[in-house]
Amino acid sequence: EPFNFVQAELVNYLAVPLFRDDDALATKLHIGYTFGPTIDDFFDFYAGGLIGMKGYPFYGIGGNRMVSLNLTYRYPLFRDVNKQFLQFYLSDVYLSAYGDVGNAWDGSPVGTKFKTDAGGELRFSGFSFYSFPTAIFFDAAYGFNRFNVQIPVFNTFATYGKEWKFYFGLTFSFDMVDFGRQGCAQLL
Repeated sequence: EPFNFVQAELVNYLAVPLFRDDDALATKLHIGYTFGPTIDDFFDFYAGGLIGMKGYPFYGIGGNRMVSLNLTYRYPLFRDVNKQFLQFYLSDVYLSAYGDVGNAWDGSPVGTKFKTDAGGELRFSGFSFYSFPTAIFFDAAYGFNRFNVQIPVFNTFATYGKEWKFYFGLTFSFDMVDFGRQGCAQLL
C-alpha cells in the first residue's frame, strides 16, 4: 500500500560554557511534524529512550507529531586523569544532570499533556588499545508522568512512567546520546 506524505524534522542543539571553559549548559530542541491527516504508526516520531526523553522507553511516546526540549548541565569531575587500566586509558570524567519536557501525538495538539523526566549521567572518555577513542556512560532517569498506551495488535495497554530507567553505553564518541538520529548515522 503506497503512502504519500511529507514529514519534517528539526533537531537543534546548543551548548555554551556556563561557569568555566570546560563545563556546559546545553539545550536540545527536537520537533517532528507529519503534514496532512494521521498516517500509519509505522512512520511515527518517538520522543523517548536513550536519544530522547530518557525517563521513558523509546516506543512509549510516539505519534505523527512530536516536540521535546532537553536542558543539561555537564561538569568535569576529573580532567586529564591520564591513568591506564588494562587496555583502557582514562582521560576525563564528566557528571551531568538533565531534565526533559515533551510529548508526541496524532492529530491536533489540543488537550495534549506534556510529560517530564529528570536524570543524571556519568561519562568516561579516553582511548582503548592506545588509539581507539572510547566513550563510556552510565545514565539513570526517572519519568514523572504515568500513562497508558494502547497496543491494538495485542488488544492490550502498556503502562509507562513513575519508574527509573538505566542506560549503559560503550561507543567511540558521545554523539549518539547528544544529537539523536544524526549521531546514530555518524556512528555507522
